[in-house]
Amino acid sequence: MLAILAAACATGPALIAGSTPTSTVRAAAHAPEIRLALIGQATDNNVWALFAGADYSYNSYAVRAQYWPRLYAASIPDQAFEPLAASGLPAGMHQEGIFHTATVPVRTELQWTDATPFTAQDVAFTVNTTLRFQLGFDWHDYYDPEILDHAEAVAPDTVEFFFQRAPGVDVWQYGALQGPLVQQRFWASKVAVAAESLPPDELRANIDALSARIVTLQEEVNKLYAATLAAQGQQARALQADLRRQQGNLDEASNDLAEAETELQQAMHAARLALFEQDDSGEPLLGAWLPAETSWDSAAEATIVNIPNPGFPGPVPNFDRAVYNTYETSDAATRALADGEVNLILDLRPDASGSSTAAMTSPTRSMRFLLFNLGSPGLGDASLRRALACLIDQDELAGLLGDAAPLRSFVPQAESTWHNAEARLPCAGLEAASRVAQAVEILKAGGYTWQQEPSAAESGAGLNGPDGTEVPRMQLLAPVSDESRTAAAAYVEQRGLMLGIPLSMRSVAADALDYAVLSSYDYDMAVVGWRLSPYPGYLCDWFNAEGVFNYHPTSVISLCGELAVTSDLDRARGLVLDLQGALGEDVPMVPLFSTVTHDSFRGIGYPFAAVLDGLTGAYGAPELAFPAEP
Repeated sequence: MLAILAAACATGPALIAGSTPTSTVRAAAHAPEIRLALIGQATDNNVWALFAGADYSYNSYAVRAQYWPRLYAASIPDQAFEPLAASGLPAGMHQEGIFHTATVPVRTELQWTDATPFTAQDVAFTVNTTLRFQLGFDWHDYYDPEILDHAEAVAPDTVEFFFQRAPGVDVWQYGALQGPLVQQRFWASKVAVAAESLPPDELRANIDALSARIVTLQEEVNKLYAATLAAQGQQARALQADLRRQQGNLDEASNDLAEAETELQQAMHAARLALFEQDDSGEPLLGAWLPAETSWDSAAEATIVNIPNPGFPGPVPNFDRAVYNTYETSDAATRALADGEVNLILDLRPDASGSSTAAMTSPTRSMRFLLFNLGSPGLGDASLRRALACLIDQDELAGLLGDAAPLRSFVPQAESTWHNAEARLPCAGLEAASRVAQAVEILKAGGYTWQQEPSAAESGAGLNGPDGTEVPRMQLLAPVSDESRTAAAAYVEQRGLMLGIPLSMRSVAADALDYAVLSSYDYDMAVVGWRLSPYPGYLCDWFNAEGVFNYHPTSVISLCGELAVTSDLDRARGLVLDLQGALGEDVPMVPLFSTVTHDSFRGIGYPFAAVLDGLTGAYGAPELAFPAEP
């Protein structure tokens, strides 16, 4: 569940390298500038504070996130893993002593803006600094101290990563290898100043010693307590005295540990603040875009100019510069777009579309599913789940909802790297009448009967299970606060009644639905939704042996067990494809729809018709845009 929540709290996409077009790409064109509108100001924190989320703002990421290099990146729109500052793919992971390690080849022909070469030392320095200061937010997501121990520059063109246990693709290719990197030469002395505030090693050693002492004392207290229960008379009184003494020692050690841990956290906080306050004036950079100038039109509005870095690998932009105009309000930005002052509005509002402009409507990672409780009477039979899934037409549902995109698979089709096009849901592509007939056949094959068999013109009634007993009444939960999920539940209810399933929708508070689904399992079906991560490891967060849902088949547990520890990208892809096939066949949940986002632009185009989370989610992708007729 923590992985799902982390995905839900993600603040932005991985940085983008290239593009796999989903529509016809127009002939190459060039223009002096692309102009992007931002709502509100951008902050100017140093790189450590920026990616640690200090005073986080979307605008800061949109303008500045590509100032720093990364070894690899995920492409738009298909999330393919591609090298950037790396000269090739990483070596295979292997065990070296207590660590799992792998090396990465580094492109030393790249140069920072001070004309010094990019080296493996820069990579190792960045990784080890984030781990040393226990930086959070994006730094933590890329360089997770719970599994990544350190990095070493084993040669100027080779960096080696050391993990405490075997990392999966989510931690390796889609984690540590896509993190931002800084120049050691510029930052080493500044980091050393901030490091003076780090807690001393003696404090950590004291915490370790106190933790070990507490374990020993707790064991002794437990033994004494058990002995006092069986003792009598003088022996009992002596044991009780020993118990009180040892309990006092345990309480004292626990208090000492709490004080030491508080001192540690305070020191770490002070060190991080010291790091965030280090002056970054003149910092050498090596990203896809570089800062050129910033000018203020007023106290609230500014113009920020970035220029492409010709020495950075990746697509060559079709513009000489990217100009970001900040506006105090969305209305002001909309007027600027209408007046031709900007080409694109980067607005986090999902409905930020302009009637007089070209608009791109894209699905988002906020996805909705119909979840079955396989422990509920009647729903343990896949035939019933498959038949109901057969009658759910995602295109029809999205049309009824209006501002929604059909979700026909467990992994979005747009991410072709991970999507299994052959793992189709029951009755995918069939017309309504054919769906009813096929659903009836699925139930008949499973041993179900009716008093009145369903048809395209008439709902079924008196549905009996394979054992001849009446299918029990079922409830479908939906959050009363979410109109789209409630409407989707009403649609599913109608589909179920058409089949003769005694199904009724019940609107409940969102927290009550979450408790039922994640804790009590007191539900039959529910319309659930989360914002999901680009890497589809969430399938295993749901359905593996410790998954949060009541479905743990041996085949899925086996696939997820291997996926958690493999760092072989091709093998991981095969496992994810197999997972989708297994889920599509057994249908523990049914994909329904995703929310959508709208982007307004004019005078530019893109080599794709849509992208997950829209152009705003990709920070406008100025490196992929091309000039077009207004």
